[in-house]
Amino acid sequence: MLRVLKGASVTLNREDELDRPTKLVLPPPAPAPHPPTAPGDAGTYTREQAMEEAERCLLCACLYCTNNCEFLQFYRTYPRKAVNDTVKSLNAIELLCAKMTTRMTNSCNHCGLCKTLCPEHVDMGEICMDNKHILKERGQLPDAFHDFWMRDMEHAMGAEASLHLPGSGEWLYFPGCQMGASDPDYVANSFQYLEQRLRGVGLLLTCCGAPANWSGDEPGQLEAARRIASVWEEEGKPTVILACPTCAKNFAHFLPQIPVVTLWELIERYGLPESRPAGAAGEIAVFDPCAARDFPSIRSSVRSLTEKAGYTVRELSFSGETAKCCGHGGLIYKANPGLAATIYKNRAFASPLDYVTYCTNCRDIFAGEGKRAYHLLDLLFGKAEDKGLKRPPGLSERRENRRRLRAFWRNPDVPRPHWTKLSLLISPELQEKMNADLILLEDLQQVLHAAEESGSYLTDESTGRLIAHHTHGITTYWLEYSRENGAYRIWNLYSHHMTAEE
Repeated sequence: MLRVLKGASVTLNREDELDRPTKLVLPPPAPAPHPPTAPGDAGTYTREQAMEEAERCLLCACLYCTNNCEFLQFYRTYPRKAVNDTVKSLNAIELLCAKMTTRMTNSCNHCGLCKTLCPEHVDMGEICMDNKHILKERGQLPDAFHDFWMRDMEHAMGAEASLHLPGSGEWLYFPGCQMGASDPDYVANSFQYLEQRLRGVGLLLTCCGAPANWSGDEPGQLEAARRIASVWEEEGKPTVILACPTCAKNFAHFLPQIPVVTLWELIERYGLPESRPAGAAGEIAVFDPCAARDFPSIRSSVRSLTEKAGYTVRELSFSGETAKCCGHGGLIYKANPGLAATIYKNRAFASPLDYVTYCTNCRDIFAGEGKRAYHLLDLLFGKAEDKGLKRPPGLSERRENRRRLRAFWRNPDVPRPHWTKLSLLISPELQEKMNADLILLEDLQQVLHAAEESGSYLTDESTGRLIAHHTHGITTYWLEYSRENGAYRIWNLYSHHMTAEE
């Protein structure tokens, strides 16, 4: 029927179709509701006869992946069609369909659930990643989709946040760049625990390169891996202790030569910290990050530690090998904020139980949705009841947390530009807008510095407020502000990815 509607031949390349075994894997279909409807004397169907015959269709489509993936549901597609659309987009240059498919490619979380569920193990995440690499090499992948996270990765690997504390050469703790950004105490407490249990453990604060990988920037990912390997060799090739499931996935793929163990496996081996809360704490659902799908030993240790901390573990319907992404994977927010928001809510409220997870991105996303969610370290160190609804840090706070964490071991702090000392007065509503639009406090400070130093701003005569803009990288930031007792009151802000030429 589809060929008829498209005006295509109904027989082309179908000569052996009736003799070819199907690859479709389906549960046994229900019997047809009624026998075939014969056409009339003229060999044609009336409208009613055609509808009756059509009702006999068993709808034999394999949709295991689509039924479990908001990404495929959003685009009303399935792997074969998505691949065909992608191929067409790669052969088109300025067509609207090419732009739409590029956005679709950047809307995949790369979680791997489709591959797990598919009888043929088709991986849409791998398909989308290959497409990203091709578009990136051609210069056709919009930088706006991933620019913020690439700059955040640069910060995590830069002088303000990165740190290497050498050890004895046997152990090296690699907590990942997001754990310290979420809460510096997560890293400080777990490192102190490791120092008490292990001899001469070292510490490496930097990024594993996941943002570059998700952005289709293969050279950026390989450079991040090269830097880690360099420190590892300098340390005498120790066993690396990982705390982040995404880091574990990246190490397995890009740094297979490095022996690794997770923080959770070591805590299970050496015992819970003395500072942990005592007593039973009720039921809790374990939310497995999608990156932990292929690491059963990590998942097992997490459940064991949760039970030892006094909780009764309950499983979500999509746990373990069928874990679903929290929505952060693939950095889809900028390419498809509506889809990202849908995934956040679907995951956060999939169960009425409180969550415990071992990924700070998952915990912070759920807490941002109003879900009581704990990081496993909340259960193991200190009073967990105070942290379930702990407000997730804003984007600027995450940067500051990294600086604080580095300064905990290495003082004084790295000197920062003098304009970062500018005092800004920003309402909670505008702070929410900053986080939603991926705007940092230092972005606003740069605008103010440039405007005040050059006098390049406009004045709204009706309010007396000043309007200024400044371009940083591919983004232009706009501010409406006023001077107030040595500080700057921010009244409105905006950003876009166009260059304003004078």
